[in-house]
Amino acid sequence: MAMEIEYIYINNDFDNNKIIPSPDNPGHSATLDGNMSIHALLFNLKARYPEGPIHPYVGGGLGYAYASVGDITEREYGGPNVSNWPRESGGGFCWQFLAGVDIDIAPHMSLGIGYKYFAAYPILVRIYYGDGSGDLDYRSSIITAGLTFTF
Repeated sequence: MAMEIEYIYINNDFDNNKIIPSPDNPGHSATLDGNMSIHALLFNLKARYPEGPIHPYVGGGLGYAYASVGDITEREYGGPNVSNWPRESGGGFCWQFLAGVDIDIAPHMSLGIGYKYFAAYPILVRIYYGDGSGDLDYRSSIITAGLTFTF
């Protein structure tokens, strides 16, 4: 078994290619353009096979995520309406599932490849509007490659 503390930084840009129901204009379609960043701190527990030079592992982690959603532009699809949403931020619970393999290349050093399923559920506070808060559900599949030092 292994325990670790992990910090994750994720920065995503929204593209304006996906057409969605307009949050501001019911009955209309829209596209969104903006960005979002997440800072997360997780405490992970991993079960790994300790014998030999190859160490497969599986695990999970729980933690806290702080999200900031940048200035978002909503454009009505096929129409003239444009809305700008100001920056919002907030924090909340996050978790992840981990699986992968580490291969020893020297004493206390290994190369690894892994998979993470990361999910965060921060509550965003509406800074400018002052009309409460909103939920942000974020999920991501992540492939990792790395060099690990153990002590």
